[in-house]
Amino acid sequence: MLSKQHIVAIGQQTRVLNEKNVMEELRSDFIVRKNLSHTAAKFYTSCIVEAFRFMHSNGIVHRDLKPENVLLDSKGYAKLIDSGMAKKVKKGKMSRTLCGTPEYMAPEIILRKGYNTAADIWSLGVLVFDMLSGWKNPAKRLLTAKEIPKHGWFNEFHWEDLRSRTMEPPFIPKVESSVDTSNFNLEGFPKEADYPLTDDVTSWDPDF
Repeated sequence: MLSKQHIVAIGQQTRVLNEKNVMEELRSDFIVRKNLSHTAAKFYTSCIVEAFRFMHSNGIVHRDLKPENVLLDSKGYAKLIDSGMAKKVKKGKMSRTLCGTPEYMAPEIILRKGYNTAADIWSLGVLVFDMLSGWKNPAKRLLTAKEIPKHGWFNEFHWEDLRSRTMEPPFIPKVESSVDTSNFNLEGFPKEADYPLTDDVTSWDPDF
């Protein structure tokens, strides 16, 4: 839930509208942390792969994969969140915008060489590194989400069970209802009263 008053006060209307528009276009069941077992890391990675397969098939690059942007639903499945930096890139075209979280940026983003959906796969590799303390070699990287299920790491993994959501997740959060926030640390979260009133906090987007 976002406060319009907060959004207007910090001047983030354009970014929020972009995220809303991207999220409206994406409909997927798959759209977490360090030192996980290979089984847990593989499960969460697979959920993100499913999200990327769907996003990339629609020409959308997420551009900000990191642990903070992966949440678990009430069933224990990982879901990709925060499409504020996502961008639609036409087939055969490249984006050159420098954006994302530095530790997870692909080399081509940092070097301003132009990038596409392959940049998300680099970020996924860094996330796997986070979960397993592994390593990445740019020359040996995978470039598409479609390649990942064929990797040897997934030899024993049952993708159809994941897609049908019949696979048992490594961890299932305790969630009482769809509005239960007990799994989030709300300490220090800004309150609406912390932001100055503006002359107009509703008309900037009637569909928001």
